[in-house]
Amino acid sequence: MEEHTDFPLVSAALEQIKIVADGINEAIRDQQNSDAILQLQALFLEPVPLLRYSRILIKQGRIRKQNGPKAKKIHFVVFSDSILIAKFVAPSALSKKNRLELVDLIPIDEHFCLQERVTEVDLANDDSDEDTDNKTGNEDSNAVIVTTDPNSEPMRLVFPDEDSKAAWIAAIKKATTPVHSIFGLL
Repeated sequence: MEEHTDFPLVSAALEQIKIVADGINEAIRDQQNSDAILQLQALFLEPVPLLRYSRILIKQGRIRKQNGPKAKKIHFVVFSDSILIAKFVAPSALSKKNRLELVDLIPIDEHFCLQERVTEVDLANDDSDEDTDNKTGNEDSNAVIVTTDPNSEPMRLVFPDEDSKAAWIAAIKKATTPVHSIFGLL
């Protein structure tokens, strides 16, 4: 087949088709990412501009943030450049959907640190909140600690099970790996 006179031309055309197809696939992924970020953005009561060039939504979902004995349910989002924490706002008479209120948008920089193994960590007791529960059990095995800068309190994030914890750790590592490799923290 390689002896055919048209083989070099057909091979070159095939390479060009692959390049165009890769470009189209990349554009589709970018659009899907933008759509997902805009859908998330629409859930906030107050405008929160989340769409940004090169920002990738890696993972989002409900987890618990624990300070002291109380754990608050939060919406946790891992972007390629930041971590978003939002609290849930109950549906109102005007809107039947749960909405979100921004708690924090934390940049992923050289100060961001993930501690996967949690033992006895003494975190300050958080004030009571209507969206809390008092589950304790074996949460240390399903928890991680995130430190965002040297002057802030560490956050204890609690997951329902080991599989969920592993998935969230993978997402956070995916976001932090480029930053930490730039600063030589790997």
